[in-house]
Amino acid sequence: MPGKVLGVLGGMGPEATVAFLAKVVEKTPAERDQDHLHVVVDMDPSVPDRTDALLSGRTGPVVEALSRMARRLVGMGAELLAIPCNTAHVFLDEIREAVPVPVLDMIGEVVETVTGATSHLKRVGLLATTGTVRSGLYRRRFSEFGVEILEPPSPDQGRLMEGIQAIKAGKHGEALNSFRDVAGNLAEAGAQVLVTGCTELSLLLPRWEPPVPCFDALDILAEAAVRETLR
Repeated sequence: MPGKVLGVLGGMGPEATVAFLAKVVEKTPAERDQDHLHVVVDMDPSVPDRTDALLSGRTGPVVEALSRMARRLVGMGAELLAIPCNTAHVFLDEIREAVPVPVLDMIGEVVETVTGATSHLKRVGLLATTGTVRSGLYRRRFSEFGVEILEPPSPDQGRLMEGIQAIKAGKHGEALNSFRDVAGNLAEAGAQVLVTGCTELSLLLPRWEPPVPCFDALDILAEAAVRETLR
């Protein structure tokens, strides 16, 4: 069995977790079953809503749930953990403190990828949950490279959140127009590239032609998971 055992904190949401696993398989350099990664998944949708927790200040139950998941995965043999949920990365330090194995930093991987791939980058448009936006996760990390984050104005952010909830309910078509409109508005406001900083929004990308280059956090996390698992 090649590499480390990869553990995935899943269920946030379930469909995005499945998409992440598919990307890991696609990106693994394999010619037979035995060349693929050993992956253990805790698909636990009972984790409280991360945005609701951040906006209300009641983050304790989320931290407890994520820490339990991480410990369960380590108990299943995981040697490296990945969290295919952007907003959950607000609690990355607490999760790392809960386990003795490395936990990938999706936000850091995205920032490194975007800044490394784009010349003269000044403005990035962020498509994410209200929790991720309010937390400043991406804003702080991009500012270290002198890059400004453009966030949707309140009406557009509201439409985006309605779309994210529709995706979680399996209604992708209902979310697509809002997603296109908000992304287009960010591009018109000066975003040179876009970041899909919500794994639900990643599910819409096969049906969408971006107005400017778009970097998908879910895809970038899968690349990092394969790279670090095989290292």
